[in-house]
Amino acid sequence: MKADRNADTLNVTALWPERGVQFGKGRLAKLEAELARLSRLAGVSRIAYADDWLREPKNE
Repeated sequence: MKADRNADTLNVTALWPERGVQFGKGRLAKLEAELARLSRLAGVSRIAYADDWLREPKNE
């Protein structure tokens, strides 16, 4: 993620969850709440997600 203060937006570009972590409604709600907190800290009022922001876990 990156704050674009000129556009007043926190841009969420990608997230790679750990293997075995499922992103259901509850986990997404917690993530959105944390991103809202971070957007206030960054001084922006909007959050924008890239089309393919939630990625498959990386192979290691």
